[in-house]
Parts: sequence; C-alpha cells; structure tokens
Amino acid sequence: MTSPNTAAVPKEYFPRIRLDLFPGLRVQVSGGLRTSAGKAALYGIEFYTTGLILQWRRIVETADQTFREMEEAAHVPTPDHRPPFIKEIEGSRRRDLVELDLHFFLICWDKLDKCWSLLNHEEANLEITKIYAPIKTALYSAARARDYLEHLDRRYKKSGLSGGGHAMGSDGSLSFIYQDVSNKDKTYDRQIDLGKAQVEKMREAYKSALRLLGATIPP
Repeated sequence: MTSPNTAAVPKEYFPRIRLDLFPGLRVQVSGGLRTSAGKAALYGIEFYTTGLILQWRRIVETADQTFREMEEAAHVPTPDHRPPFIKEIEGSRRRDLVELDLHFFLICWDKLDKCWSLLNHEEANLEITKIYAPIKTALYSAARARDYLEHLDRRYKKSGLSGGGHAMGSDGSLSFIYQDVSNKDKTYDRQIDLGKAQVEKMREAYKSALRLLGATIPP
C-alpha cells in the first residue's frame, strides 16, 4: 500500500541517459593538449555533449507526459468538456515543444561535429583520430540534418510545412527524417538515427579523450 506521503513515481516510456562528464577532470588534464584551440575544442565537446544529454532528457520527458496522459485517458475515461479547438491547441503546443527541443538537440550535434573536427586537426594526434573516426560520419550526418532545419526559409519557399519529421521508439531510438540539398539544388531524402545509443557514443568518446589525457574515470 502506498503511503499518503509518498508520491508515485511517474512511469517512464523512454530511457534516460546519465550525465557523467567530469568537468573538473577536463580542467586538470587539458594541459596535455598542445594548442589553445585544442583546449577550447575539448571544452566545446564537453559543453555540447552536456547539451545533447539535457536535450535528450527534455525530449523524452515531453514524450513521457504525452504517453502517460493517453494511458490514463484509456484506463480511466473522464468527461472532457473542453472545446475542440482547446484540445487541438494543447496537442499542437506539445508537438511544438518537442520540435523546439529537437532543433537545439541538432544544434548540439552540429557543434560537436565542429569541435571534434577542430580537436583532431589542431592536435594532430593519432590516438585522438582513433577516438574521432568511429563517430565522424554520425556527426557529419547530424550536422546536415541541422542544416535542413536551420535554412527553413528555403524549405518553406519550396514545400511549405511539408517534408521532414521524426519518430521515437521505446527502445531509445530517435529517427530524424530530413531533406538534403546538394550544391546543384537536387533534393535527397535522408534518415538518421540520433537516439540514446548514439548520444551515449558521444559521451563515451569524450570520456575516452579524457582518459587519453591521463584522467582516471570509472566505467
């Protein structure tokens, strides 16, 4: 029996991600980098990996709230006397919140693409390249997806509000669908998974960089 003073834990439909980036360790070990640009890039990697995880949390919390309300309505139907346009506005607001959070989520991916590329270039360290290589393609693709959202004026002019979208899975997947425009103005439909597994790869790559510089980090 639940104690009256004990609040029920809200059900979670989508998995969370731990935020364990050890900012103090970066300060301690960044002296192992050769260049000031490399040190700045490492800070940027920490900053935007943190942003990536926080945005993931915001996205799944909004999705969880939506699913909880749907499940409650299915099991305990209650009269809803709100005018239809109010229901539509609330549903639209929830979708808008997710879209806004997705936009900054993609911005974080784009900045990580730039910061990892800068760190790899400035330090010219084979071990850093080994960390960067497995995540390079995902970072580039995510940056292209960000570009799709960023230049919405061109998209609106060409196709209005159509095109693009996203789909989430309870396994932590997050597929982002976008249109990639070539230099010759040809449009290609693209899809990339930027879900929990991919975000955790970014976190682990950052931790690998810290270990490379001498930090002792628990698994």
